[in-house]
Amino acid sequence: MSPALDYDMLLNHLGNDRELAVEILKVFLNDGPDRLGSFKEASSSHDQKLMIKFSHSLKGIAATIRAGRLSNLAERAEKFSRDHELEEAADLYPELNMELERVLKEIDEVITA
Repeated sequence: MSPALDYDMLLNHLGNDRELAVEILKVFLNDGPDRLGSFKEASSSHDQKLMIKFSHSLKGIAATIRAGRLSNLAERAEKFSRDHELEEAADLYPELNMELERVLKEIDEVITA
């Protein structure tokens, strides 16, 4: 399986500023799980507006750190939510969670390296 995080691409985007990259990744360590948790809560209550908001937000922050698969999954959840296919969006949660765990593990490896 390919890496969950394209750290080289992130570094390149940031002009090879490792300190800034690590700072951004540390922010994601808190924000990523919070956004996915909020998406899950919104899914449980079938709150379409919040499902769209939190899947869109997760998509954006995942793209920022170059976590491509997580961003793509969040984009699918956002599309399902926008299309009133709330069950399909909610069904992506386990896959989103698994991919988030992979991203978090790789971030930890980068930060502690």
